[in-house]
Amino acid sequence: MEVKACGKATGQSVYWQSIFQKSPDPTFTLLLFIWHALYGWEEALENLYDHICYMVVFHFEKSVHFTNISFIFQESGLPNTADARFTRELHSIRAHHMHYTILLDDYQSHMRFIMDTRNPMQESFLSADRKFSQVILRRECDILLVQINKLKNWLCMHERRLENITLTGMVNCFHKNNS
Repeated sequence: MEVKACGKATGQSVYWQSIFQKSPDPTFTLLLFIWHALYGWEEALENLYDHICYMVVFHFEKSVHFTNISFIFQESGLPNTADARFTRELHSIRAHHMHYTILLDDYQSHMRFIMDTRNPMQESFLSADRKFSQVILRRECDILLVQINKLKNWLCMHERRLENITLTGMVNCFHKNNS
């Protein structure tokens, strides 16, 4: 995603250096940290998605390969611990997703607060500096809100993927029980 590029460039680019030189508003330093936090969110979600994909490939490849063993376990009345671990892992990931969604909602409301609440220190700025700061701050906050929405959409995509995995697992379980 593009957050990674923005996050790494923040603070090192000519664009940000010119903002820091033209505006005495310390809120831009806060935005710098927010960009880096957003970069961390993106990294975490990329790793989580890779883990989900690994789980799917590993579990379904294994369940297809060991169908006869699973059938033997079901016939003998012994629980299939691989399926139990997989189900527990899916529930754990879904719980983390719910938590991440709540955190991103909070992150979004904090961004709106920063955007809508003027720093009292701005009253001491020259009129031109104040106007410059307000315009740039609004633009950067809008960009950050768009990026947060992209991460939330990515989380929704993960959740749909997890729902598909769960449904596929239930269908496979139903199919095994009826064979």
